[in-house]
Amino acid sequence: ITGKWSGVSAGGCPNHPATYPNNPMYQFRVEQDLVALRVELKAPKEVQIGFEILCVEAKNTEAKGYFSKKGSGSYRSGYVVLELENFVAGVYNLIPSTFYAGVEAPYFLNIYAPTALKVNRLK
Repeated sequence: ITGKWSGVSAGGCPNHPATYPNNPMYQFRVEQDLVALRVELKAPKEVQIGFEILCVEAKNTEAKGYFSKKGSGSYRSGYVVLELENFVAGVYNLIPSTFYAGVEAPYFLNIYAPTALKVNRLK
């Protein structure tokens, strides 16, 4: 997925609660539990980036791999990756962001899974 943080959509990280909700948001559905799922976010190396994955609906909240929210960790220059094992079937929202609000930059978002996923941009 190719996107860009620009104008209002350059909301920054969760430390900026007034603007963070303006970041781009993608939603995808996983029909069956997966052994693993990998998400990569790339941007120009001078831009500090990260993302969050939020579980909207899970088929089994008791499963070993269930989570309500996961982040890519510390914001990094130009590249972050998150690998999740025992990924639980359900609906998820993914929010890529820059560390600082107002930083405009293009990005590439890749989601690797053993089965095809349909990803929709919500905003």
